[in-house]
Amino acid sequence: MIVSQSGFTNVVSVGAGANSVDTLIEQSKDFLNKFNILIIMSDNDIHGNEMDASFIKEFGEKVKLVDKKIYEYKDANEEYFKFGKEKIEKIIESGRFKIEGRRDLDAKPYKGLGCKTGKYIPTGLETIDNAINDLAPGCLTLLTGRSNGGKTTLTKQVMANAIDKGNKVYLMSGEGDTEMLINELYQCVVGRNINHYDTIKINKRFRKEPKQEVLKALQEWHKGKFTIFNKGESKLKTMDELFKMIEFEIKINKFDLMIIDNLMSILSVQASDKLEAQADFVQRLHDLANSYNTHIILVLHPNKSYRKGQNLDFELIAGSMDMVNKADNIINVIREYDEEKIAEGISGQIEVTKNRYYTDIPSIDTHFERDTGLLLEKNESSYLAYGFTWEKYLIAAKNMKLRPEYVKEVEEVEDCPF
Repeated sequence: MIVSQSGFTNVVSVGAGANSVDTLIEQSKDFLNKFNILIIMSDNDIHGNEMDASFIKEFGEKVKLVDKKIYEYKDANEEYFKFGKEKIEKIIESGRFKIEGRRDLDAKPYKGLGCKTGKYIPTGLETIDNAINDLAPGCLTLLTGRSNGGKTTLTKQVMANAIDKGNKVYLMSGEGDTEMLINELYQCVVGRNINHYDTIKINKRFRKEPKQEVLKALQEWHKGKFTIFNKGESKLKTMDELFKMIEFEIKINKFDLMIIDNLMSILSVQASDKLEAQADFVQRLHDLANSYNTHIILVLHPNKSYRKGQNLDFELIAGSMDMVNKADNIINVIREYDEEKIAEGISGQIEVTKNRYYTDIPSIDTHFERDTGLLLEKNESSYLAYGFTWEKYLIAAKNMKLRPEYVKEVEEVEDCPF
């Protein structure tokens, strides 16, 4: 009723609220399917999120969610009584904007560059972050490099940095062992201190494994902030099914950073349709990132004409040039093969070859630190290392463990005159 009073006549209420949404869908599915777009203005609470999920599950891409970051209260009634119909119009417009990128400058005038919502996420490499102004919300980055060149290494430390700064991260992997990936991520985060690890034997080889108290601290560190999807373990077959799942995750779970590693192993298409399918997939990812103010990183391989140690020009990125055009940033990871540079500790280079909003396109030398699995930026005289905040959870757990003994000790000396 409030939305209708605000001037939107094509509005339908969900019965007795979000809890009755399944009944509404069951009874009105055919009617709702007649519309190309369904804007869902649910309450800004857990029940509202469940309602959003139900509509997306049933109607897919038809569903456009309003931006709940605009809400200051729980629902439309409270927003209306506090701020008037203009606030309801603003909330509805946030859903309409996601339909086709339309903007009426009379209804939605310029508000300045500082008004953009979403989080800026550092990669942890100072020169790269200064150049691109961190991984910005609403943007798409292509990360490319030769096999065994360092793409996965850089991806892991970008994820670790994002989680450490409080961002929600979603990793979609098309290949590899998930347990091994998590183990390597943990080594990036834990660092060099051998006292935090046990050594285990796997067949003929030895690997570092975080000790149990360290593992519990790591789990607290990334609690609610890290999700992995392995396509190899999934029944999803088509690109359309895959994209719908990605859209669902971003809309409902509001991830700040999504990493897709790698496109070739994730897309299942005929060779004749490959370039068109890739370009379409990248376009949809770009639109999704822009609509929901998240950042998406897409990991790619160079094409077969690329040779090791060679600079990665746009033409050497596997896939359609449309993919390059749609990207906001392109970051290349190149492994070093020159023996003299390797002797100096230089393992490779990371270079920015496209930077849509700024002019900087730097290239930096990196050193691969084997103990942590991190790529460290080289400056004039040293390497720029950095750490993570997981240890505060380890310290907190140890303090809690010691606390009962401390209390008992105090009770035993309660009569002490000191």
